[in-house]
Amino acid sequence: MPQLGEDPQPQTSAEDSFLDLLVETLDALEESARGQFLRQFLRTVAQIDLTEAASNDYWKRILQRREELSSGAGKKVSLKTAMVDVLSAANFLRVPVLIEYDELKKLQINAATDALTGLYNRRFFDETCEKELNRAKRYGQPLAMVILDLNKLKDVNDRHGHLVGDQVLQLAATTLSKTLRASDFAARIGGDEFALLLPQTDPEQAITLCRRIRAQYEHEVRALKLHIPVTLDFGVAVHPQDGDQKSALLSLADERLYELKRSSRAPQRVIPLEAPPPQEAAAAAAPPPPPPPPPQRAAAAAAAAATGPTVVPSPARQATRAPPA
Repeated sequence: MPQLGEDPQPQTSAEDSFLDLLVETLDALEESARGQFLRQFLRTVAQIDLTEAASNDYWKRILQRREELSSGAGKKVSLKTAMVDVLSAANFLRVPVLIEYDELKKLQINAATDALTGLYNRRFFDETCEKELNRAKRYGQPLAMVILDLNKLKDVNDRHGHLVGDQVLQLAATTLSKTLRASDFAARIGGDEFALLLPQTDPEQAITLCRRIRAQYEHEVRALKLHIPVTLDFGVAVHPQDGDQKSALLSLADERLYELKRSSRAPQRVIPLEAPPPQEAAAAAAPPPPPPPPPQRAAAAAAAAATGPTVVPSPARQATRAPPA
């Protein structure tokens, strides 16, 4: 019986217990025997007829899908839920004979979204990115990939606490949701990183949108009255001019993001020129020549140079000279 304040543990149905026991039993069987059993089992529960090899393959997919759904939901998901998900995706199961579809839909959403921000998570972003790239290649259209990064989030957590840091992240997600088009895709792919997929968007359009998102976010984050300025930096890469593979586009967008970060943080300084050659250095150190004389002085100086110096007797010598007879 659960203690006061504890959530009661979900009860396991007889059907769930049987399927869990089935997993343990099948693990102990050889592959051929396991294939024979699974072929009959899938024929019974889903009315599908597969080969033994295909039955084994689908069983592995079901077990893997169960782990993915459990990880996204934060709790153990029943095997029948994973089975419906896999078989429905393969168009083998058209009637929900094992579980209600509403429950499955909720689990699918939990597995695809980030719990804090409500945006899609990294795993779903990777899957969607491949699909959007294939669509862009098929129709010859551009696809912009954007990496966004929250500056100073760690400083906010250290000074204001993680609850405020969570609000900073949630506000970024809200800004993205309000700014993007219905055809755009946003995901949280890391602690302070987000990614966008923008179909039919060229580089100039993508950069313009990112600047608008950044300005809108910086306006809205003021409501939190933080002592630390928080901003959104971004890097953009566009198919096809920047590449046609997800890894190449992600790498380039990330590189451009950090180029923007470095340029915005670099201090402004004067870069010294290279030292001049010795002759040029000596000429630069010498005093400048006197300015040229005015035209009148230049003409007088030229005339004096042509006729020789003119001697003007002093008044004392003129006074002692004897008068003429």
